[in-house]
Amino acid sequence: MTVEPGRLLAGRYRVEDLLSDRAGARSWRAVDQVLQRSVALDILPAEAPRAAAVLDAARRSAVVTDGRFLRVLDAAQEQDDVYVVREWAAGESLDLILAGGALAPRRASWLVREVAEALSSAHRRGIHHLRLVPENVIVTDNGAVKVVGLATEAAMHGVKHADAEEEDVRGIGRLLYACLVARWPGGSCGDLPAAPTEHGRMLRPRQVRAGVPRPLDAVCDRILGEPPRQHAAQLRNATAVVEALSHDGLGEDALPDADPEATQVDLRTVPWSPAGHMSGGRLPRTAGGPAHASTSGSTTTITTGPTPDSAAGGPSARAAGTATPQPASTPPPMPPAASTHEEAPRRSRRVRPWLLALITLLAVGAGAAAFYVGGVDLGDGGDPEPPPGRGDTDPDPTAAALQRVPVQSAQAFDPFGEDGENDDAAALAIDGDDSSAWTTVTYFDSADFNGAKPGLGLVLDLGQPTDVSRVVVDVGQGGTDLELRSAPDDAAAPPDRPAGFRTVDTVVGASGGTVLEPEAALNTRYLLIWLTSIPPSGDDFQGQISEIVVRG
Repeated sequence: MTVEPGRLLAGRYRVEDLLSDRAGARSWRAVDQVLQRSVALDILPAEAPRAAAVLDAARRSAVVTDGRFLRVLDAAQEQDDVYVVREWAAGESLDLILAGGALAPRRASWLVREVAEALSSAHRRGIHHLRLVPENVIVTDNGAVKVVGLATEAAMHGVKHADAEEEDVRGIGRLLYACLVARWPGGSCGDLPAAPTEHGRMLRPRQVRAGVPRPLDAVCDRILGEPPRQHAAQLRNATAVVEALSHDGLGEDALPDADPEATQVDLRTVPWSPAGHMSGGRLPRTAGGPAHASTSGSTTTITTGPTPDSAAGGPSARAAGTATPQPASTPPPMPPAASTHEEAPRRSRRVRPWLLALITLLAVGAGAAAFYVGGVDLGDGGDPEPPPGRGDTDPDPTAAALQRVPVQSAQAFDPFGEDGENDDAAALAIDGDDSSAWTTVTYFDSADFNGAKPGLGLVLDLGQPTDVSRVVVDVGQGGTDLELRSAPDDAAAPPDRPAGFRTVDTVVGASGGTVLEPEAALNTRYLLIWLTSIPPSGDDFQGQISEIVVRG
């Protein structure tokens, strides 16, 4: 029978609004005329290949009573159609929320812990979800988390896994990753782009977005890592994930006491923070799946309906109208925003563009005059300059008269972060090979590290206090702002903050081999190459240093 608005199913569910048409099923908003409330209704033809599996999944999932699931209220076949009735919730699905950007870490931890606790209760009943994607997680208007489609979503899409519990745990990990960086592990998911990879391995959240706390990064890695880094123990069940998220430093113990009067939290009004933001203006997504305009206002009570009692006859009990609604429970409020990094002082020293242009013009004029008079003398002393790309590349071949200073080591310097900015690759900046490079992690929002830090860079150890006249840094193409800083001449170790170094030269919009020169004699053991703005790399931003040459 054709399903259209106005049709009455089982003598009580009046079909109202079409929400979506997917996987061979149509989702509708309907009105339960017995209890006078909205419900979500999935209908598919009885002859559809997956109709029997969907009906079976709906009946099995009804035994799970955790309030964080949008529970199945009814499931049956009527004439040529199979239908599943679920609770209705006005709110916004996670995929629409993440379209406005990643969540702040504390919100991400709280939301995913709610999902993990719900799945833990379902697993104890032997029921699995198997299709944990953002569109199946709803944040209601009063701040509760609701999971849609326990067992039924997988049946509707024909999803099966040999280890169902492991797949659900990986689904929880993918949700956490998406909440932290607004990217989806393993490929795109709806409008979420795929998580970036490097050398065939997915980047950790901390490598993708600044400000992700190390404990949350570790939880993601312990779920999704193949294998987890640093020989960490794999999280193999939902209960273990709940415990890990409860001890990540962002759990409930770290939150201020909730105001019992303030049970309504609108995610769309949360102010922006450097670690992630929420934005408004998006249509809410309901339990049915697609976006639609809510007609119940901003204050919506989620009414929990009765659990179907298969032993009592299912449809016959429904027709008798014996089911009574249960009072709604008060959901926990959404945790407040929290700053995820220390307030970092911004540097104020910049070369004025007009001065830079004047210096460049004078240098070009002087060079042209030198060539006109008799050529440029590159000097008859110092070490010979090897041809590019042969293992001893010098991006400053005009400085042959200056003695090249060997650099003993290079170390990534990221005092306002915690992941070291690819410290294991820092040596590539001093290996004499311009075909290799140290790179920063990728930043998706802006050239200034998403506003999370004033800069980062590399610390060079010259082995002993040494006279330095010039440093040449090859930063690639695209425009990089950088500074040359030096440690005090008596420093026994490099300072741990950028303020411990003295700025001796600055270049704005650098490209290729960039010369940095102190105005006065400089004697130091430690140098800092400090990047304050990085160039675009495709649609994102990433800095690089392929070679550094120090001369004295």
